[in-house]
Amino acid sequence: MPLDKEALESLRRTPGASAAQYTRGPGRRRLWLLLGAIGIVAAIVFWRFAGAPVPVQTVMVDAPAADGAVLNASGYVVARRLATVSSKVTGRIAEVLFEEGAAVEEGEVLARLDDATAQADHEVAVRSLEAARRSLREIEVRLADAQKTLDRNRSLVERALVSRSVLDSSEAEVAALQARLAAAGAEVNVAQARVAVSRQGLDDLLIRAPFTGAW
Repeated sequence: MPLDKEALESLRRTPGASAAQYTRGPGRRRLWLLLGAIGIVAAIVFWRFAGAPVPVQTVMVDAPAADGAVLNASGYVVARRLATVSSKVTGRIAEVLFEEGAAVEEGEVLARLDDATAQADHEVAVRSLEAARRSLREIEVRLADAQKTLDRNRSLVERALVSRSVLDSSEAEVAALQARLAAAGAEVNVAQARVAVSRQGLDDLLIRAPFTGAW
C-alpha cells in the first residue's frame, strides 16, 4: 500500500512550533487515516501467517501384494516381563544350566552355587536327627519295661510279698524315664528344625526361573 507523503510531511515538526499546531487542522484527519490503514494491514498479515492453518499433505502408497512376499525390517524386541534373578546367599557359581534365549519353565533351576559346605552341614543335621530318634526309641522301651515292673511291684505290695521301698523305687524310675522321654522328644524336634534349615540353605544355592519365558 503506497504511503501518503503529505500525511507524513504533516508529522514533521519545525523548531519553535507548539504541540497544539499538530493536533488541529487537515493534517490531523490524514494522520488518523494513515494509522488506521497501517493497523488494518498489520491485522491482515497477522491473520495470514499466524492464525491461518498450515495444510498437511498425506501420501498414500498402494503396493500390490504378492504370494510369498517377505517383509524385511530391522529393529529390536522388548520383553513384556523382565526380571533380575539372584541367589539369597553369595557364593561361587558351580554350574549354569541354561543358554541365552532358551525357554524355561517357572521354578526351573537356572544355575547352582557351590554347595560343598552347605551339603556337609545338612549331613551333620540329618545324622543328629537320626541319633535323637534312636535315643527317643531307647527311652520309650526302657519306660515301658519300668512301667511293667511298677505294676508288678504294686501287686506284690498289695499281697505283702515285697516291701514298700521296692514300690517306691519302681515309681521313681518310671518318673525319671518319663522326664528323659520328654527331653528326648524336644531334642528330636530341635534336630528336625536343624534339618529343615540346612535343607533350605541348600535350596537357596539354586537360582530358579521366577516365571515361564525365554532367558
